[in-house]
Amino acid sequence: MEIARQLRAQVDEKKTQLDELCRLWNDRLKQDNAIPDDETGAVLTVIGQTQQLQRERFHQYAGLILKFENNSDEKKITKTDLEGFWETILLQVFHFKKFLFSLLSQF
Repeated sequence: MEIARQLRAQVDEKKTQLDELCRLWNDRLKQDNAIPDDETGAVLTVIGQTQQLQRERFHQYAGLILKFENNSDEKKITKTDLEGFWETILLQVFHFKKFLFSLLSQF
């Protein structure tokens, strides 16, 4: 199903972006002692939250896409349902990225 393929591609793209951002910050934390300890803790927290989002919400979304594709749920899952769920995930992604990018300008 073309819609399911497109939705999975969205997830893969966002996962790649988040993985790269987390890797960048993990590398920076290892290399750069100029980041204050309180900021280090905040960065590690956001990295952990980002990884948790990917493990839990992305996984949940992938399951919903599969149910949509197979039409296998008691309550029919629509494309609109999937888009709404994805929008809630994107809000969290935006929050994490905004925080990490705002730190880039400081360090």
